[in-house]
Amino acid sequence: MRKESLGFILMITSYMAGMINKVVLSFISIPFDIYINYVLASNILMTIVIIIGLILIILDNKDNIFLIISCLLLIASPISSIITTWIRLGFSVETGSSIVLMAQSINFAPVITVVFLLSLYNRLNIGGRVLTMTYIAIGLINFIGSMILNHFIKDLTVELFSLFSNIAAYIYYIQTIIIIGVLVMNLKYALSRKQKQ
Repeated sequence: MRKESLGFILMITSYMAGMINKVVLSFISIPFDIYINYVLASNILMTIVIIIGLILIILDNKDNIFLIISCLLLIASPISSIITTWIRLGFSVETGSSIVLMAQSINFAPVITVVFLLSLYNRLNIGGRVLTMTYIAIGLINFIGSMILNHFIKDLTVELFSLFSNIAAYIYYIQTIIIIGVLVMNLKYALSRKQKQ
């Protein structure tokens, strides 16, 4: 098995685990302190798995500069976000609110995720390319919607705020499913390259 095949498997597994994790947590009730520590730990673990997957992809694609750069940017994204948040918190993560902020900071920047998906674009069939463009379109709509929402957030009723929060959750699930689909197609591509060799 090629290194990139294992890399894509790790990434697919992490994204699927993250989505299942969110679904499960939405249906169970646990004490807040346990919840936030669990979310922080699981976010760190799943991010590490994705980073390992990206490193494996790089090792098998040393001649693809665009893919290497996008992978490196994606690796740097959560690390820089964590460090920035940690500095803002005064190098201390002790209170519940600080743990929440740290957990929220562990993510891959949407713009860099788009760059990564585009670096895989030429490998995809028409279905995969449509999925990639759909992901970008949803991300753009979500970005514009977030800007509008932040501008009017003080005027929102509790019901409207809850509605927009639910929409944001659905968008997360849709985008995650799309990413998993694109990664599965790239896994098939990587496995076919192995067979040809």
